[in-house]
Amino acid sequence: MRKRRKHPDKRKRKRKTPPLKPHLEKFCRAVADGYSNVEAAERAGRSRGSASYMWRQPGVQECVRELRQILSEEGQSRSNQKNQRSARVETIGEEEVIQHLAEIIRDKKERTSDRIRAIDIAMKSKPWRQLEAYGWSAAEIEKLHRTGALPDHFLRTINPLDSEFIRGATDNTFVWMTEHTKTKNEHWKEEGRPTCYEPLPNHPYLQDLFEAIEAEHVVWIEKSRDLMISWACVGYFTLNAMRVPGRGVIFQTQKQEKAIELIEYAKCLYREQDDRLKAAFPLAKPLNLQAANRLDFANDSYLVCIPGGANQIRSYHPWGYLNDESSFQADAGECYNEALSAVAGKIVFNSSAGVGWYADARKDINRN
Repeated sequence: MRKRRKHPDKRKRKRKTPPLKPHLEKFCRAVADGYSNVEAAERAGRSRGSASYMWRQPGVQECVRELRQILSEEGQSRSNQKNQRSARVETIGEEEVIQHLAEIIRDKKERTSDRIRAIDIAMKSKPWRQLEAYGWSAAEIEKLHRTGALPDHFLRTINPLDSEFIRGATDNTFVWMTEHTKTKNEHWKEEGRPTCYEPLPNHPYLQDLFEAIEAEHVVWIEKSRDLMISWACVGYFTLNAMRVPGRGVIFQTQKQEKAIELIEYAKCLYREQDDRLKAAFPLAKPLNLQAANRLDFANDSYLVCIPGGANQIRSYHPWGYLNDESSFQADAGECYNEALSAVAGKIVFNSSAGVGWYADARKDINRN
């Protein structure tokens, strides 16, 4: 007797509402996954203006409710399983946990994402130098702490194709942004583009920009509009937070609403990349549960945005700092001074033309 094949998508298998047209089905799934109606319409291949019409179509709202209920039940089930595992941990010794993680890491039959998560847990459970007991060299530990790069001996144990892909895709920001993730163009329809999501353009000046940021402690950028400099700067800091544990980054611009837009850039770049990269560099919690003003990674790195003002940065001591549209911030000079004392890694000031402190500072007229 032939066995019935299980449908690979649980949400489809459990659905009770009548099937919708394919574009409405995509629209419902995107809304259930946390996208706004406008974004869901775009992901379904329709214009932003059709979102309201699609939402009113028969069966759409019922479909969204069902999908959300299924997601909620699956999330609760995972939470219960996690609680059950946590309840049993008290009877397991620390060395036993590390040994079990090591077995997962070495087992080539385990999924790549599970093995990468296992090594992340193992790293957090022991001081960096004690990783030497598990086959890490001092140079590998130092490189991991500095750049987030996994050691060669670990990469050789996972799927070779996956390991090479992960390493190559995140080797530098220009490659990642032009080949392995996508930006969002809100003017795509007017420009005759096939979709609003596209990789960063492969322009040489953008590669020069990334190399300059990598080489300098402080970078000052004067730009004109539509060069995608803000996207590029956000991408540089997002990739660094993804790859390197414990890296905090501050985005600051005129108002909190504008600063949140920069966090939305980062969330878009994370969401639009390959699933293998998401598995290798997981978030602290799903995108739709992240706060509007920040993006937190499982490796204790974070991106957070703050509005303009000299005193806003005082409570932070981040690795990176991006000040966007500096010419239009009255306290940009004070923000610069605060950043110099608070930021250990990269400082980037980026702005289109405008009269004021930033223009004078760029011409060495005034640095105070």
